[in-house]
Amino acid sequence: MLQKFNFFIQKWMAVLTPLSLVLGVLLEDVGGHLLFLVPWLFAFMTFSSSLSMKFNDIKVFTTYPKTILFSIAFLHILMPIWAYFLSTLIFDDHY
Repeated sequence: MLQKFNFFIQKWMAVLTPLSLVLGVLLEDVGGHLLFLVPWLFAFMTFSSSLSMKFNDIKVFTTYPKTILFSIAFLHILMPIWAYFLSTLIFDDHY
């Protein structure tokens, strides 16, 4: 059953991600009460995804270091700057 659910989520990820974002913005009052869960959920997701990593997977970094470093910079530097810029344009309180 878990594999079926995982396959469904992977298949519809391109639709579920923007839909979740829109729902999060529309239901911010409800989500504000659950904000304390964010670091715990993020830690759980990071830990569970790292469990499937093998030592041989480190070889991928030595094969494609520029691609991996660009992806990290894009996700953790450029995307937050872009989100901050858009939030200052769209919302009064951009935080």
